[in-house]
Amino acid sequence: RTVRVSSDNAAGAEAAVEHLYELGHRRIATITGPLHLPPAAERLAGYRRACVRLGLPVPEDYVVEGDFFLDSGEQAARRLLAAPEPPTAIFAAGDQMAIGAMHAAADAGLSVPRDLAVVGFDDIDAAALVRPALTTVAQDQRALGEAEFAALLGLLDATAGKTPGAKQR
Repeated sequence: RTVRVSSDNAAGAEAAVEHLYELGHRRIATITGPLHLPPAAERLAGYRRACVRLGLPVPEDYVVEGDFFLDSGEQAARRLLAAPEPPTAIFAAGDQMAIGAMHAAADAGLSVPRDLAVVGFDDIDAAALVRPALTTVAQDQRALGEAEFAALLGLLDATAGKTPGAKQR
């Protein structure tokens, strides 16, 4: 039996896009994680759902797949910034990729957030260390840990007495 505990990835991505929209951005691109991973696919779905609801176009070149690591965020942002109509904002599905996007913006002579807004996801420690500090979707680590512990206890309860040679009472 498999149990998966995660944040509401789609809702977090929607909140990020809504934040950028409220700041006045209408050309919002995304850097996804590897789409075979559920968190990445869910975050992309949330991004798309928010864009549809807000009436924002999502050109094909506004969605670039990364791998959740800094280098892929930097490379993806370079591609986004080279688009015929580059985005004014990027939602990166992970903070490391967002930091990479900030590096690409700086290399292109752009100022974050004046010329390009960047929002990440996960609220890793490094998000507060970069300058300017990264705006990010925070995950409730305590609630995730509690949910994981409860799921583990549930699995242990479900398998109690099912080991070979164990007696059921």
